[in-house]
Order: sequence, then structure tokens, then C-alpha cells
Amino acid sequence: MVANRLPVVRRGSAAATLAIVVAMTAMSALLAGCNTTQGFGEDVQSAGRGIQNSAEKNK
Repeated sequence: MVANRLPVVRRGSAAATLAIVVAMTAMSALLAGCNTTQGFGEDVQSAGRGIQNSAEKNK
């Protein structure tokens, strides 16, 4: 019976370098997404306040 094993990537190889670059790119995208999401949330919150103020004026 052959055991299923993950492929071994040797340190310093092109595959290891590529794996590190891909991981760093993914982490950068996730961090940038957090800032974008926060900004979007602030915009939605501001719009909500404007709608609420308008509704209170027109009661």
C-alpha cells in the first residue's frame, strides 16, 4: 500500500521561492481587502446617517 504524501519542496528551490511569493501575495491581498472593507463600511454608515437625518426632518 502506497501512503499518500504531500510533495516535498526543497529549501532554496524555485518551487519553494514560488510558494513563498504566492503566500506573500495572498496575505497582501487579504490585508488590503480589510482596509477596503473598513472604508466601505464607513461610507455605508455615513449614508445611513444621512438617510436617518432626512427621515427625521420629514416626519
